[in-house]
Amino acid sequence: MRIDPSSIRYSHVEGTHYFFDPVVCPTTIQFVLSGEWKPHDVRFVLENTHDPDLRRVAEDAIANLTNSRDRRASTVRRRSPTATTGSTSPTATTYSRDDRTPRLSPTLSTSTRTPVPRRRSRSRTRETRSTYSSGRRTASPGTSSSRYTSPSATASSVVSRSPRLSPRLPYTSPYGYPPGGPPAPHHPHGVPAPVYVVPAPHPPIQAPPVVSHATRGHAKILLSMDGDGIRGLSTALIVESLVDAVCRQMDRHVEPYEIFDIIGGVSTSGLLAVMIGRLRMRTHEARDAYIEISKLVFREKWSFYAAHDFVHAVPPADDHALENAVQDLVLARSYTFDETFLDVRHGATNVFIISTSVDLGHNQPAIIRSYPSRRNAGAEYDPNITTSQAIFSTLKTPKYTAGAERGRYLAPGLVDLGTSKNNPIRDMYFETRKLYSYGHDAVILISIGTGTGTHLPNELRDMCDAVKQRVADAEKTREKFEKDQTVMLESGWMKYFRFNVDGLDGVPLEEARAVEDIKGRTMAYLARPEVYARFWEAVELICGVLRGDPVWQVQGEEEGGSQAGG
Repeated sequence: MRIDPSSIRYSHVEGTHYFFDPVVCPTTIQFVLSGEWKPHDVRFVLENTHDPDLRRVAEDAIANLTNSRDRRASTVRRRSPTATTGSTSPTATTYSRDDRTPRLSPTLSTSTRTPVPRRRSRSRTRETRSTYSSGRRTASPGTSSSRYTSPSATASSVVSRSPRLSPRLPYTSPYGYPPGGPPAPHHPHGVPAPVYVVPAPHPPIQAPPVVSHATRGHAKILLSMDGDGIRGLSTALIVESLVDAVCRQMDRHVEPYEIFDIIGGVSTSGLLAVMIGRLRMRTHEARDAYIEISKLVFREKWSFYAAHDFVHAVPPADDHALENAVQDLVLARSYTFDETFLDVRHGATNVFIISTSVDLGHNQPAIIRSYPSRRNAGAEYDPNITTSQAIFSTLKTPKYTAGAERGRYLAPGLVDLGTSKNNPIRDMYFETRKLYSYGHDAVILISIGTGTGTHLPNELRDMCDAVKQRVADAEKTREKFEKDQTVMLESGWMKYFRFNVDGLDGVPLEEARAVEDIKGRTMAYLARPEVYARFWEAVELICGVLRGDPVWQVQGEEEGGSQAGG
C-alpha cells in the first residue's frame, strides 16, 4: 500500500510527519518514528502532544468516535425486537463485525485511559470533514499551504525554527521523509484525498539531492563569524535562521556542514564554527550548547579583567569548569577525548578557528584548521591537536604568571586574547584561495557580526572597553576587506552578505541573562525590509549552488582579487 503524500502533514512542534485516516483507522494517528510509520492512539496523542493542530485532530477523532457510537446505539434502540431460537430476551441482537466499534491497535494499550466525554459542539460527519493542514482546520478555495512557512513571515518566526521534541513522543527522525516522498501541498479546495491508493506508474517526486562539496563546480559557500570574546548569541541566531531558511527553500533538511564549504570563527564564534562544522551539530543544538558554555566563558573573562586591579587578590574561579564543559560537549558528539581536530571524513566541511599564541609576551595569531593547507600563516601549533583542545584554545582566558611576576607576563599557550583578528573574513578569503589552488571560483560569502552597542555603565570598565575595541577592530577589518575586494564585488564573482545586529545597547555582556532580549532584537533586525531582502537573496543563491544550478551571470571575465596573499 502506498500513502498519498497530500494526506501527510508536518508538525513543527513535535518535529515529525503524521497523517490521520478517519475511514481506515479512526482510532490512531500515524507518526514517523525512526523512518517508519508507527500508530499512536488518539487519546494518547491528546494527552501528550504540545501541537495545537495535533490536539484538534485528536479531539475531532475522539468526538467522531463518540458520535458514531451514539448513532449506532440509537439505531439499535430503534430496531424491532428480534426473537432468536432458544432466547427469552426480547432485546437480544446479533451484531456483525461491521457493526462493532473499531478496535484499537493491539500495539497500544488504552485500558487505563479515562474515556473522553462526549463533545456535542465538535461533532461532524466524516463526509464533511476536510483533511488537516498545519496551522488551520480547513483550506479555503484558492489557497494552499506549503510544507515550510517563510522565516520572515513574522518577526517571531525568524529564529525559533528548531524542532522541539516532546518528552512523551521521542521522535528520533524528525526530518526524515515518510514512505512515498515528501508531503505535497494541501488540496486547494480542501477536498480530502484517499490515503491508500493504487501505486502510480511514476515514482514519487523527491526533493533534489544536495550537491556535495567536491562536485559543486565553480562556486563555494563560505561562512565567516566575528568574535569579540563574550558576545555571540545573535550570531548563532542568525546562522540558525539562515540554515532553517535554506532547508525550507530546498524542501528538505540540510545540515550546516553540507551547506558551507568553509566555516571560520574567532573566540565564541570559533566555538560555534566547530559545533556546526567539525561536530556536525544542528543549529538549535549548537545554540543551546553555546548559551550554557557562554556562562562559563563570561565568568572566566570577568575574573581576568577584575584581576587587573593588582591591589586586591585575584577573584577565585574554577579553572577546570570551562575545560570540563568543552570535553563533555565533544565526548557527546565524538565519543572519545582523543579525536584530532583534523577531519578526514567523507563530505566533511572545512573549519578554521583563530586563537592567540602567547610566548613570553610575544603574541601571534594561530589559525587552527580541520583540514590540511599549504598556506603558511600564523603561529605553529601541534598538528595532532584534539577537537576539545582546539575549542578550548579559542575560549581560554589568558592567565598571569604566578608569584611576583603576576601582571608582567602572560602564561604561554593558546588563548583567546584577540590580536586584531576578531573578524576572520580576510583569512577566510586567503584560506579559500589557497585551499582551492587560486581557482577561478565564484564565491558566496556570508559574514556575521556579533552586534553593536555596548553602553553598559554597570559592567567592569576594562572588560567593556575591551569588547568595544574588539568590535571596532572587526569593523576596520570589514572595511579593509570590502575595499580590497572591490573588483570581485563589482564583477559579480563574489556575492557578499554582511549581517550585524545593531541596537544592543543595554544588553548585558553576560548573554545568558538576556537571551530573550537578544532574540527579540535579532528578530527585529532580520525583519527590516532591507535586511529581509538581502537575507533571502543569500538564501536563493545558496540553494542554487546546493541544487547544482549554473553559476550566476557575472560582469566581465577578469578574475579580480586573486592577488591576495597571506
